[in-house]
Amino acid sequence: LQGESGALGRLAQEHRREPAPAQLPHDGRRLGRERGGLYDREEAGRLGIARLRAPRAYHRARAERLRAPVRIDRRSRLQGERGQPGPRASGREVVHLCGMAKKINGFEKKKPVFATKEVGAKKENNTNTMVGLMENENKEERENLQEFVERQAGGITALPVVTEQPVMEPVSSLVENLVKKGNKYMLKNFYIVDGSTSVDPSVFSIKDFLKYDFSLQQIPEPQILIYHTHGGSECYKGKKGENSVIDAGNVLEEKLNAYGYYVIHDKTRYDCVDGKINRNLAYSEALKGIKVTLKKYPSIQVVIDLHRDGTAGRESRTTEIDGKSVAQFMIFNGLSRNQNGDIPYLHNDKLQANLAFGFQVKMATMARYPDLTIQNYLKAYRYNLHLRERSLLIELGDQNNTMEEAKNTMPYLAEVLHAVLQGEISQYGKLQRGE
Repeated sequence: LQGESGALGRLAQEHRREPAPAQLPHDGRRLGRERGGLYDREEAGRLGIARLRAPRAYHRARAERLRAPVRIDRRSRLQGERGQPGPRASGREVVHLCGMAKKINGFEKKKPVFATKEVGAKKENNTNTMVGLMENENKEERENLQEFVERQAGGITALPVVTEQPVMEPVSSLVENLVKKGNKYMLKNFYIVDGSTSVDPSVFSIKDFLKYDFSLQQIPEPQILIYHTHGGSECYKGKKGENSVIDAGNVLEEKLNAYGYYVIHDKTRYDCVDGKINRNLAYSEALKGIKVTLKKYPSIQVVIDLHRDGTAGRESRTTEIDGKSVAQFMIFNGLSRNQNGDIPYLHNDKLQANLAFGFQVKMATMARYPDLTIQNYLKAYRYNLHLRERSLLIELGDQNNTMEEAKNTMPYLAEVLHAVLQGEISQYGKLQRGE
């Protein structure tokens, strides 16, 4: 492609057709499972990538010209400075909006837009990103959140009870629009389903998720447990053995304490057995330790297993908030279910509560920081989430993120956890039910 400054150039603006260059490598499995990427032959030819499998849902959505979330094409090679194939020219990435589905806050229908974004720039240009679109098209809603931005700039202080000062318009809009779109829409756009499991649609009900009231009355006893199943093996960018995810957990503990919660932080490296890394036994070892802690402190109602994700590429999961680069996070759920159905020996009678808690945390995050969290991930096993209804497994960034980016996320994660524990999302469920 003849690009300008190594990007799509005039082709992106004029939509001219050019012969497709040689097929470029791509992570088809990852793009496919996230229901992202480009699905039709013409668009695939323009960018010189192999055509991905096209689910029927994509064609239906394309026919309706629906808006999709922003996705960054993470190709290992783009066009060079003067239109010649070369390694990621000028450190640019291609950003595109693919026609898969509408965002929850319904935007006006437009054709896909192409733009470029500087990698590593101090300040992100959000003009054509989903964050930018939300700021432009929902200006009043975004202005209502300014108090939260100012609060973060001045440091974390205890928030008032959400029922007194709720983030009314964005959350109510998200809930109302999501209820209208239905459970199938939620399952398709809020979750990534791993190939090891299968989904029971009856478990994924928006109205049921909203029925759960996760509000927590603060008491002078331990209420939140933070631990790390893979604290010994999961580290951020830097020297081997340094920058452990446990260090990020220290910051989350500090920020939650600032909201008035009594937090226990278990820093045991459960994946270190006899002085060596053994991830195969990590969950079994962690289960023993968690049971001891919960027996000692039965007042604990929130259990957070904080991880760092591992990916095949070299790109970090980052976004920008308040002028700082922060690591994105993903909520991970085990369904105790494989392709053939439920796994009896991994029964979890708190499964729907776990899913509802993760759902409400994601909704509270989307209302404040739309690009901070990616789709929740669903996999086959249980992952020790069965011990409390308010259990979360959080994947914070990946191996390409820095320790600073991971720590920068903690004030915002603590903020949304506090909002859910004050009943912010569940109160809108009551409004929907007319209570």
